[in-house]
Amino acid sequence: MTIFPSLLQDEMDKKINQLKQELELANRKCEAYRTNLLSVLKEMEDQKLQVSIKVQNIKISFKDNL
Repeated sequence: MTIFPSLLQDEMDKKINQLKQELELANRKCEAYRTNLLSVLKEMEDQKLQVSIKVQNIKISFKDNL
């Protein structure tokens, strides 16, 4: 009967290692998604600034033509 606890412990250790690997993979995916999201947000902010500048230039142009 002493073998049973040892086998159970081995299975638990294997499961813990499997879960650790899955967690590491999930963390790497999260970091990649986070990096991509920050890149998209920065690009959106840059585009917003460019549109804002264009709108200001159009306003100035209209004022000059009046």
